[in-house]
Amino acid sequence: AAAAAAAALSTAVPGALGGAATAAAAAAAAAAATAIPATGAEDGDANGFMYATKEEARKALTDLFMDKGVLSSWQWDKVKRAVAADPRFNALKRENEKKNVWQTWRVVRAREEKEEARQQARQAKQGLRELFLSNSDITPESRWSDISEVHKENPAFLAVTDERERLDIFRDVLDEKASIRREEQRLARNVCCLRDALRPWCLLVSGASMHTQTDTHIQFISLSFSFFLSSFIDFSLTRLLLPIHPTCC
Repeated sequence: AAAAAAAALSTAVPGALGGAATAAAAAAAAAAATAIPATGAEDGDANGFMYATKEEARKALTDLFMDKGVLSSWQWDKVKRAVAADPRFNALKRENEKKNVWQTWRVVRAREEKEEARQQARQAKQGLRELFLSNSDITPESRWSDISEVHKENPAFLAVTDERERLDIFRDVLDEKASIRREEQRLARNVCCLRDALRPWCLLVSGASMHTQTDTHIQFISLSFSFFLSSFIDFSLTRLLLPIHPTCC
């Protein structure tokens, strides 16, 4: 084709221009005919989206896999059916290049999918644990058959698909609630004992103040101190720490 173009050009130029001009024109036509395409021009999609480098074309293809929800466990034929309609599938023209990108991507994606599955499982277990802990109807005496029936439609319950894992979480929550109950009872008993230990001092101060008639000022101070101490015991110890359990004293 280059030779033909050079020959045609040589016949079109007047003889007055000389042989040198004819030879130069022929050389230019041959160079134009054999010019190398621009970088990346061989790779692009059917709509003319071109990529400057092979790396950009590969990146477009892996982005396509992610956008279409392709799984690492899929076979190549299934992948093609899922993504072939997208123009980015033609970012690379050769079939073997596309498949090589897929093979490399699926190895990395398989590790990511495993980590995502583990994270989702941890979140699901934590959600079910919080559901059981926040439910005041669940006590250390609760039975699994009753609780599972009540919560069988709850999304947090369904998020943990393994029945054995659900039961393990339930048992852990019962143990935790039993431990909380024991601690509350222990603190309540301590408050009762402390209140009972301090009450005679309140009565002593109160009695002494009632029998002191010689100094009105001292009597007022004694009564004030008795009232303050009694209030401190009843309010600070019994209300700020814990309510007194009816069976603790």
